[in-house]
Amino acid sequence: MRHSVPIFAGFVAAIAVLVAVVYEDFSQTSAFKLAHRVQVLTQLSTVRAKLEAALNSRLTLVHGLAAFAKVYPTFSEDDFYIFATDLMVNHQDIRSLQLAPRAVVTYIHPLKGNEAAKGHDLLADPARREAAERAIAERKFVIAGPVKLKQGGEALIGRNPIYVPAGNGAPGEERFWGFSIILIDLDPLLKAGGVIDGSGKMRYALRGKDGLGASGAVFFGDQAVFDADSVKLDISLPHGSWQLAGLPNGGWTKTWPGRKWFWGGGGGVAVVVGLLVYLVMRRTDELRAEIADHEQTEIALQKAKKEAEFANNAKSAFLAAMSHDLRTPLNAIIGFSEIMQTHVFGPLGDRHYEEYAKDIYDSGRLLVRLINSVLDLSKIEAGKYELVEEDLIVASLIHASSKIAAPLAEAKKIRISTNIEHNLPMFRGDETTLVRVINNLLSNAIKFTPAGGEITVSARSNGNGSIYIAVSDTGIGMSGQDILKALKPFEQINSAYSKHHEGTGLGLSLCQKLVELHGGRLDIKSEVNNGTTVTLFFPPERTVASL
Repeated sequence: MRHSVPIFAGFVAAIAVLVAVVYEDFSQTSAFKLAHRVQVLTQLSTVRAKLEAALNSRLTLVHGLAAFAKVYPTFSEDDFYIFATDLMVNHQDIRSLQLAPRAVVTYIHPLKGNEAAKGHDLLADPARREAAERAIAERKFVIAGPVKLKQGGEALIGRNPIYVPAGNGAPGEERFWGFSIILIDLDPLLKAGGVIDGSGKMRYALRGKDGLGASGAVFFGDQAVFDADSVKLDISLPHGSWQLAGLPNGGWTKTWPGRKWFWGGGGGVAVVVGLLVYLVMRRTDELRAEIADHEQTEIALQKAKKEAEFANNAKSAFLAAMSHDLRTPLNAIIGFSEIMQTHVFGPLGDRHYEEYAKDIYDSGRLLVRLINSVLDLSKIEAGKYELVEEDLIVASLIHASSKIAAPLAEAKKIRISTNIEHNLPMFRGDETTLVRVINNLLSNAIKFTPAGGEITVSARSNGNGSIYIAVSDTGIGMSGQDILKALKPFEQINSAYSKHHEGTGLGLSLCQKLVELHGGRLDIKSEVNNGTTVTLFFPPERTVASL
């Protein structure tokens, strides 16, 4: 028994270090994933800029064709050929430039390979009519496609409606002359924009056929890229947009470099710290024993006293680095054990020792609850917490939890009442876990409800089969900011009232995660000085159908 406290203290210290390692690992993993995502976003932004530049440099040629048709209304085939040749000199990936008076493709450059498009009436073609009429009605440059061409192949089509003076003498009136059209081969454009780069480091996909943005069809890459957790950016078109999605080839990296070494070092530090605490605590016990054995020798007593003070200082310095919630019960255990061991109140039969033994027991239980909460939280975050599910009666859960909380409530003259819907269906869950959650909510309600207050536990179902369990109190309440803080692990509300009620800051956070393991959620509604209601929502899938 003499060595049980040092062993326990060493174990707690090692667990504390491991909790810190888990937290740091989580932080490093989150930071690494964020940095990786920013890197992909930067790469995607570069590709977007290159693709927009490549696309715009080609689409501006259409405005040149429109100006040509307006300035030289009586141009010949040769005039068109010379002008179009000059426009295309630096753009080998353009399939063709076209002019379509009255929406009939009449002038094409180059003609070779595009003969099938000549004479094509856009307004008579069901596949082209809608886009053409939209461009005429809105007087906007419209991007269509990618589409399959009559002359073969697949390309983007940009159609710019051309309006010229009506010629009837009315100032400002214009008539539709026709279209200036550009056909751009898709693959060369995507290569120029960096979407097709051949490096194999990224997977890209484009959607927004006909400039419809995120609602348009995928025309390059795989739909799976959009369905995955990819980075997405919009690409602006003269009228409409595309959406570009990017994903690292092979998916996102889930672990950060050096993680194995970090865990190896963290585990080693936990062992060393636990061993040091054990040795310090054991040495403290040994020094106390030496003091008791050598009370008749003043020199030995002084020497042992100095050593004990040194050891106590070392112990205090170490424990000061640990969290307040670990240090408080440990100090209580050590202090009361010392009083009992040195027989301050005489033989162990004295009633004081019974009280101190109870205090030691309560402190130990507090530490066990703390460690269990931390371990459960770690299990949940690691996805290793397993529910033992069975069909449960809601009323039984509530009565079991209320029975556990009753002594605390009676001590403060707080009344606990229940309001359970008649014929409430059974639902499937982990009984031990849910009793623990409800009991935690009741414990919080008792802590923060003044003497003479009232707590109500209610349960009901709604039309879709969901089950609700709520714990309401007439306590001091919380602000919206305090609610957010209370739901974070290791966080506690700073208020004059809450300082009298120590805790780990894990209660509500752990309850929330345990409810989420059941597919439900935890909701808090509260108002300062006007009570709090914590509601547990369980989905219809948890409800057991009545026979």
